[in-house]
Amino acid sequence: MQRVKEERIKGGLSDLKPVEIRLVKGEVESGLWKQLVSTHHYLGYKRAWGRRLRYLVWVGDGAIGAIGWKSGALK
Repeated sequence: MQRVKEERIKGGLSDLKPVEIRLVKGEVESGLWKQLVSTHHYLGYKRAWGRRLRYLVWVGDGAIGAIGWKSGALK
């Protein structure tokens, strides 16, 4: 089951192996991405118009981060 990891991360990046960055696919992962951005980004979540790329950062079976680009950022 996919979920957001709520516990505090301890140690360095090398302690979190394996870390995966995967393209968001489907409604479940899209919901996880929105939840992470809404909760942790200082501007919150706002719907992006136009083309966009969204990725989730995974450690084991839990998402620990969200990365995204909008087409406006590419101009």
